[in-house]
Amino acid sequence: MTDRRKYYPWVIMAACCFYAGAIIGVGTNCNGIFMQPVADALGVGRGDVASYVTVMGIAAALFAPFSGRLIGRVDVRKLMTSCACIMALSYFGLSRVTHLWQFCAFGALMGVGVALGSFMVLTVIVNNWFIKRAGTVIGIVFSSSSVVGVFANPLLNRVIRTEGWRFAYEVMAVVMLCTLPVIWTLIRMYPSQKNSMAWGEGEGETRESAQEASDAPRPFRELVRSRTFLLMLGMVAVSSFVVNHTSHFQGIATTVGFTAEMGALMISAAQAGEFTGKLVIGWLSDRIGVRRAVLTVVSVGGLALLGLLFIHALPAPLALVCAYLYGPMTAVGTVGYSLIVKKLFGNRNYPLVYPYVSITSTVAFSVGFPAIGYVYDLTGSYAPTFLAALAGLALAGLFLTLAMKGQED
Repeated sequence: MTDRRKYYPWVIMAACCFYAGAIIGVGTNCNGIFMQPVADALGVGRGDVASYVTVMGIAAALFAPFSGRLIGRVDVRKLMTSCACIMALSYFGLSRVTHLWQFCAFGALMGVGVALGSFMVLTVIVNNWFIKRAGTVIGIVFSSSSVVGVFANPLLNRVIRTEGWRFAYEVMAVVMLCTLPVIWTLIRMYPSQKNSMAWGEGEGETRESAQEASDAPRPFRELVRSRTFLLMLGMVAVSSFVVNHTSHFQGIATTVGFTAEMGALMISAAQAGEFTGKLVIGWLSDRIGVRRAVLTVVSVGGLALLGLLFIHALPAPLALVCAYLYGPMTAVGTVGYSLIVKKLFGNRNYPLVYPYVSITSTVAFSVGFPAIGYVYDLTGSYAPTFLAALAGLALAGLFLTLAMKGQED
């Protein structure tokens, strides 16, 4: 085998990073900068405009089970192309809207696109191409969306100021379409399609020997009724419900006497922590196992919550450190959940199981996020939410430990 074929898994990784950066980093991580200009232009509230993002998340979660069943049956490039084209159509449509209901309609369409070709597809492709270092590569791929988002937000914000928000949406549509050449020239579902081998294959173990016992195909009803499945969903529900503070950091900061600018810095610190967390979870999972990797990150997040509980007594630098250490917990919802599902159920069952993780996470997050605001409205303090989060993380850790009992890390 030529060196070019031998190292093709890393070409796959680079292509997946480009795709994730465009579809997730630009396509879903830059929605916030449009809220104010669109609301001002249409004469509605920012919360009204933000509702299309909620609709997008719900549509993606509901469509995910159908998308999961298509993986393996349909050429993965067709799924990714459908995702890119639907996203492009949605953003072009958003550039033409004149009423709020149109935003929600295109948000729902965008959710279908996200479900067709984002997290699930990328995880399955990486696991097919990497026997060794799969966790690290998944972390790198998902981190690329965070990196792109850091640069894309200010660039698009400048476009909005100079050319208007409608033109900025058109730019996003073009970015979605730029993924098509990469999809069709570089992406393949299996190494055999490029006369190549998965990374790590042939180094003392074969693809078959590297497969866990859980990777054997199992009937869908058997999967969803299993104790492992229910414990895993319990972990996802609890952790997604309680890890919702990042967007509240500005309010948390101003409540204890910090400036709004300090609150914005805390949000940025948490986002930087999320980027780090994606890399760390993937890297640790290859070295100490998925369960220990996730529990390590959650433990660090617990320390951050303890610090935030006493934020009123902290100097600004320590508050920023706590926000940064909080960030990696949010990475559990992307890299962590993907690796847990793969570990428990295998790559072949992954497309059947992960959609229900997505639904559970979306519903729990949608309830937990406003709950933090309601608790503050009732009590005048965010401290009860930090205590609830600490208890929730302990419970989620217990569910994860029980779910993975008997699994070798």
